[in-house]
Amino acid sequence: MIVVTSEPNGTEFASSLPDSSAVGGVPVEVLSRWESAYRKYGHASETVSAAPPGDPEAARMMAETSADVAAAWQEIAKYCTGTWWSLAAVEAAGQAFTAQASDWTARVSQIRASRVRRVRGPR
Repeated sequence: MIVVTSEPNGTEFASSLPDSSAVGGVPVEVLSRWESAYRKYGHASETVSAAPPGDPEAARMMAETSADVAAAWQEIAKYCTGTWWSLAAVEAAGQAFTAQASDWTARVSQIRASRVRRVRGPR
């Protein structure tokens, strides 16, 4: 199912919600949180693409929004009533975003550590 949402500034986003037969019992609030998390993730992805390499704020945004999308997928999985492969797909999406959040969190730590080394100088 494709859902089109609009931002207050008039920008429209099209997003693909999970197969409605697989997650038919998911409360609208849960799907809305998923949609919002994905929208923020898209914004963070655009920010990272435009940022200079090693930008800690852009990396932090990607870590946080990836974690939010992972949490949204994990919440959807709780309501998955379709086939086993539908549940597996939803859970895999959550796991993928969890791993991505972990990778971005590690990047943030590496960026900060390299900046501290540059300020203090080599030991």
